[in-house]
Amino acid sequence: EPEADRRSPQREANGGQYLLEAAWIMGFGLTIYLFGFLIAIPFYTGAYMKSHGNRWPASIITGLLMAAFCYGIFSLVLGMELYPGEIYIRLGF
Repeated sequence: EPEADRRSPQREANGGQYLLEAAWIMGFGLTIYLFGFLIAIPFYTGAYMKSHGNRWPASIITGLLMAAFCYGIFSLVLGMELYPGEIYIRLGF
């Protein structure tokens, strides 16, 4: 049986899908750099979930819970300072 016949159309990704996922990752990194983790995490979690078919309330709540979880683990439990973002640094926060 040829290899092309064994491939499932649902599992086969095209180049556009890879570029879109790469754009999400690069956008997340840029948002972290500019605005910091506590802004980037809820924004990107919510936006990513919404773009994949979830409703706004679930996307927003999940984004906020994810930010609270990351803050709790990294800042409160581990005592690490999360990067505040270049904009906040330049504004003196």
